[in-house]
Amino acid sequence: MKKWLWVTAAVAIASIAFACDQGGASCKESCSKDDDCGSGLICGNGECVPDDCGTCFESQDTCYFNVDDSEGDRVCEFSSCS
Repeated sequence: MKKWLWVTAAVAIASIAFACDQGGASCKESCSKDDDCGSGLICGNGECVPDDCGTCFESQDTCYFNVDDSEGDRVCEFSSCS
């Protein structure tokens, strides 16, 4: 019984550690590196932006993206580069 409990605790701790690898910052929240941002986001110019913006930055272009959808819900949807 004790061995099962120890294995369960070890798995739970490993799961928590893995979840902490990805940051929780949302769209337009401040960051210093990609790992600070939530899933599907990267850190660009000190704020979390859609990961598609990476191609814009590689080309020295500006990334445009939507922060709110038509219902006013917070989204982080890539639009274009220029």
